[in-house]
Amino acid sequence: MKWTSHEGGIRVPLIISWPGTLPYGKVCHSLVANYDHMASFADLAGVRMPEGKDAVSYIDILSGNSARQRDYVVVDHTVITGDGWKLTQKQNKPFLFQTGKDPEERHNLAETRKDQLEKLRAIYRKEVGSPRKDR
Repeated sequence: MKWTSHEGGIRVPLIISWPGTLPYGKVCHSLVANYDHMASFADLAGVRMPEGKDAVSYIDILSGNSARQRDYVVVDHTVITGDGWKLTQKQNKPFLFQTGKDPEERHNLAETRKDQLEKLRAIYRKEVGSPRKDR
């Protein structure tokens, strides 16, 4: 299911090896987006990120400081939250899943969890509608 919005396609493990800096075998469940690499590398190099970029450095998370964790990521037409909620759109129809309980995404909760649906829709509108200088 690679390159799809399903679990295991859009949300996959990030494996980092940094001998002498990171402990071997440490597991972290924080959200990281592929666009966060730029901010993390800039952080390591000691340079400022250009204004208007969406990236958030994950170097603090690697160091054990969880203060700068993401609450959500937005990729393509999908919002994924750190607490396991996921909203995606297909043919103008919303699909809402709680991936911790339904990793195969078989039960669309868009009709029964209107509160969560609206919360994730608001995040999507905010993020997709924001001005980005990297476009």
